[in-house]
Amino acid sequence: MGITFWVFQLCKFLVLALVAYISGILAQKLILKVNYTRKINHFAISFLPELLMVAFAISNSTSNIILSTSISVLYFIFFTKPIRSRIPLFATMFASIDRPEDRPYTLRWFMLQYIVAILVMIPVYFYFTSIGKINMIYIALFINNIGDGLAEPVGIRFGKHKYSVKAIFTKKKYIRTIEGSLCVFITAIVLLLICRNDFTIQQLIIALFVIPPVATITEAKSPHTMDAPFIIGITSIILAVIIKFF
Repeated sequence: MGITFWVFQLCKFLVLALVAYISGILAQKLILKVNYTRKINHFAISFLPELLMVAFAISNSTSNIILSTSISVLYFIFFTKPIRSRIPLFATMFASIDRPEDRPYTLRWFMLQYIVAILVMIPVYFYFTSIGKINMIYIALFINNIGDGLAEPVGIRFGKHKYSVKAIFTKKKYIRTIEGSLCVFITAIVLLLICRNDFTIQQLIIALFVIPPVATITEAKSPHTMDAPFIIGITSIILAVIIKFF
């Protein structure tokens, strides 16, 4: 790995830390609900590294992606209680993702979802790259990153029809809304239409009929804070089946 790669990693950490710190201040001063600041971090983690990779001309090679995502896991070490309790900077950053209803599992759930999503993405990346269909990766990834990213803030602001889901490590149930879940449905349709040239007509029609409702149901039924690996994994499997057999 060259020096550019490591400068990219440093810049990625600094940018994500800055976003977390500013949004943490907003949450602590009650200017924004932590449900919103958490999603600010969600979008930052989802998209800023990709933009920085382009800015630094870092190739999307398998080794670069695996190493970069592995290093990203280290980012969460600064949120652990022994560190954040001693360093106010990291306490403020942590405040940007610490929903009261998630305590005391906030960091555990946040890290677990991120790590499991990476483990799901690795075989997905290898498979679609091997068949020359790399855009399928982005369809699955962005249905989660955009659709699920919008689901919570839209649900909080406009949600009227509520339902509950379970979470791991606890028997407590958490509220979602149909209005929020519909963000996944709409996002899936838009992404499939944007990538329509990657499908035959038959494949596109099947994808439009199958993927939006399945992705939406997957988001609705996934355990609290564990949407990403399920949405990415199930959507990828459906895309692979459509591409291979239709």
